[in-house]
Amino acid sequence: MTSLFQKILHFLKKEQLDINMRKVSKRQFELFKKECKKWIDIFELNNWNVAYMQNKTKKSFAYCHTNVTHYKATIHLCKVWDDEVVKLTDENIKKTALHEILHLLLSRLSDYGYARFVADDEMTEAEEELVNKLINVFHK
Repeated sequence: MTSLFQKILHFLKKEQLDINMRKVSKRQFELFKKECKKWIDIFELNNWNVAYMQNKTKKSFAYCHTNVTHYKATIHLCKVWDDEVVKLTDENIKKTALHEILHLLLSRLSDYGYARFVADDEMTEAEEELVNKLINVFHK
């Protein structure tokens, strides 16, 4: 049987964790999507079908799940942020958006790199695609 002291201690630990957690507002989620779309345009990733979702994971503030075969991606933004790890600010929302779009930019190379069997021309094609996108970004 759990003692009252243990229950109170558990509650206080939970409350302490929750003190530092801040919810991402609708405005911030819209800012995140807008910033992602900006970088998608800059890096010429418009051939991707991108969806946006929010989740409750505490493992990361955001992540990008891709299907490189069909050029589909889902970019997730965590619903709550721990302010002790990263402050929930517009600037950090923007940096997070860029971070996830860079994962999208690298996803074909990354995916092929993790594959056990990949044709040489697939790696070369993915590398050339990335190089050409970067040239276009740096020579605008």
